[in-house]
Amino acid sequence: MIGRVARALGILCGPPLVVLALGSIVTVFGGQEIRAIDMTAFVVALAILPVLVVYGAYRAGYVSDLGLPEREPRVVVATISLLSALTGVVALMALGAASTLIAVAAGICLQLFVVDLITLRSKVSYHSAGVSSLAITGWYLGGMSLALPLGAIAIATGWSRWYLGKHTGRQVIAGFATSLALVIWFVDLGGRFGLIR
Repeated sequence: MIGRVARALGILCGPPLVVLALGSIVTVFGGQEIRAIDMTAFVVALAILPVLVVYGAYRAGYVSDLGLPEREPRVVVATISLLSALTGVVALMALGAASTLIAVAAGICLQLFVVDLITLRSKVSYHSAGVSSLAITGWYLGGMSLALPLGAIAIATGWSRWYLGKHTGRQVIAGFATSLALVIWFVDLGGRFGLIR
């Protein structure tokens, strides 16, 4: 039973689905109209393209498992995901998307940069990084009433990655720690770049 819960959390809180949840949080709590074209660009850049890269790497034999258990291929995937997200921010700006959506996408870029840097030397839990970004975005846009349940989901997801043996406790904590970049973005840097008012 516990194993099933851990596996379910691993699937439901995987990075691609986290992006959909981020988009939903921005739509509901962002206070701005989010057009379909803007949300499409957000999801394609932050979820679909990175998933296609992982799948392509798997089909080409570059990675042995879609879960990317080895650190070295994760560096390539993290870098491509960062480049894809940066392209998404540029596309959102060109489309004249809502500033909240652009700010969240740019903040995720900063977090992905930190993930990429850590991945150069060590393995980090992408699941933990993703769900912690959800909790931080929930806090920023919806306050503590949204951040607390999302934080509980983040902790449960981190536990599941450890329980299933996908990551060590250190790798899960490193994933959580990358969300500090998002806090810094929302509290300080985003305003300095004119993306957060």
